[in-house]
Amino acid sequence: IDLQEPKLPNLVHSSVYELTMLVPIPDLQQRISDLQEKKVILRERRGKKYDLKPLIHDIGEIRITSAGEEQFSLHLASLTGATGRPDEVLDQLNISFADVRICRKQIILKSKSK
Repeated sequence: IDLQEPKLPNLVHSSVYELTMLVPIPDLQQRISDLQEKKVILRERRGKKYDLKPLIHDIGEIRITSAGEEQFSLHLASLTGATGRPDEVLDQLNISFADVRICRKQIILKSKSK
């Protein structure tokens, strides 16, 4: 381990999550499409306003699991001071956090500049 390297949290660029709906969500695709079409998604966290839109890198296609549940991936920024959270996206989709299973599938590190 190189002690001169930055701490691991400072190396993280983004995270990919898998969201599985535990209950049927009416018009899920339309909700996602409406969210993706927005130019700005204003939010507030700890008293500070920010735009969630640039923190959402990608929302994957909806697929059906072998158990018949709707599922999609969510790729969010994970930068210091600019981190998207799945619960914020769910709130914008008007989906209860309790109705979804969230699993972080991948952490993407910043590429080293040479």
